[in-house]
Amino acid sequence: MAQSGGAAPAAGRQGHSKWTQFLLALPPLLAAMASMPLLLVWIMGASAFAGTADEDVFSLGFYGLILYPAAYLTLVTLQVLSAWLKWPLVNLFHSLIWLCLAAFAGTMSYVLMGLDPFWA
Repeated sequence: MAQSGGAAPAAGRQGHSKWTQFLLALPPLLAAMASMPLLLVWIMGASAFAGTADEDVFSLGFYGLILYPAAYLTLVTLQVLSAWLKWPLVNLFHSLIWLCLAAFAGTMSYVLMGLDPFWA
């Protein structure tokens, strides 16, 4: 009786090279690292939007800058833990990291479009 290759669709195929894995993990990491210094600048500009019509849009950007690094750190920790324990959830966490990056990029694009007077 032949053994199954596992539940994953690519269980019998060769995985990505280390260089490809590094390049796939780099954009979410760079976005998380860039968002932390940007948060400081964002907080320093908070008084300029207090009491204006753009205060809600500014708050949305503030929450995005806080929640993306927190979500990234949580998902990376779960991804490393699942790889260490050999759980089959590594690809799920990697996909969720990219989903969070897409949501963060979309949120910040919306916020910057809403705050920039050129687009108004």
